[in-house]
Amino acid sequence: MDRFLRSNAFLRVIALVMACILWLSVNAPNGGGTPAAGPVVRSFPYPVRVEVASDMTVSGIDNPTVMVEVVTDAVNVSNLTAQMLGVTVVADARGLSPGRHTLPLTVTGMPPVHYSINPPQVTVNLERRVSADVDVRVQVQGRPAAGSVVVQASADVQSAEVTGAQSAVSRVHHLAAVVTVDGMRASFTRQVELRPVTADGSPVAGVEVNPPSASVQVTMDPVVQRSFTALPVTVRNVSSGLRVAGLTPDVVDLTVTGPASAVDRLTPERLTVYVDAGGLGQGRHALNPKMDLPASIRIAGWSPTTVTVDLEPLASGNALGTP
Repeated sequence: MDRFLRSNAFLRVIALVMACILWLSVNAPNGGGTPAAGPVVRSFPYPVRVEVASDMTVSGIDNPTVMVEVVTDAVNVSNLTAQMLGVTVVADARGLSPGRHTLPLTVTGMPPVHYSINPPQVTVNLERRVSADVDVRVQVQGRPAAGSVVVQASADVQSAEVTGAQSAVSRVHHLAAVVTVDGMRASFTRQVELRPVTADGSPVAGVEVNPPSASVQVTMDPVVQRSFTALPVTVRNVSSGLRVAGLTPDVVDLTVTGPASAVDRLTPERLTVYVDAGGLGQGRHALNPKMDLPASIRIAGWSPTTVTVDLEPLASGNALGTP
């Protein structure tokens, strides 16, 4: 028996058995479950919700987004993201006066895990919440199709209410209703956002607009051309002590172009052609005829393009023009 126990074969068997026992003790499941593991740390970003009184508003915050760090284990980590969907980070500023305040952060809707907030507090700036009525201005951008022009662009509201921090509301000069007419041939109506802007058109953030949009109607006309013949010419702004001794020719022809609706309203009786003799002295002068027209109508041509005016002292006779 002693000789058997001292044999190499027996010792090899014993060593193999001990190795198997050691491997099982290290790698066997713990109680039949998952292998033991240490804690798992996960971080989630959240916007900070600042609760304020109804007459106050937040005009600034140093950390609008913070991180919530959660400590869990390997068993629960797979469900953690879904559980964190209902979490809200809150800073309570109710009852505070205008100015800067440092507030601690809390969370709501947190699942039963260990957590921390980084940073644990935020600094906010509070201002009075005010409202004001602001004018609405329609701004037309782009070019309509060739042969068409924008006659009028108007909104169904003349003003709207702007609400927010006092410093922001005071910067709002008007509400811009921007409408694009690129390639358009006919009239149309479109719902357009009302954008709060400064006097130079820069956007103003942090304010609410009520109503937030307006219905803008854009009217387009075809461009037409029309001619008027034998329109009488008058002389304006003749210097004191002078008179018009001659006017050649005393009638001219005029061609205008513009929207059909505006051009159709023109009549020869309403058209006054004149030349401006302001600052001119005695002698003969070649002057360009002029006419005051609506902004939407432009002069396409005169015939002739100049009128000759002779100015002489009043003592030589009666004036022909209007001083």
